[in-house]
Amino acid sequence: LQFVAYLPIILPLALMLGLLLALARLYRDSEMAVITAIGVGPRRMLRPMLMLVVPVVVIIGLCSLWLGPWASRTAETML
Repeated sequence: LQFVAYLPIILPLALMLGLLLALARLYRDSEMAVITAIGVGPRRMLRPMLMLVVPVVVIIGLCSLWLGPWASRTAETML
């Protein structure tokens, strides 16, 4: 039950690291240059990332505002 308290810290870090690694790989393999050359701008690249980020933000909000306090109360009653 204590793991739930760490989720709002771990999830954003994992998401940021994953996105940074994915973008770094695109730049390293020159795929981002090709994507830019065919006319895809930064705003269009942002949309798929937001489709990943928004559900994670909702999950973090649920964990920190609802699931975290519930887990704390449950842990206290178990002791």
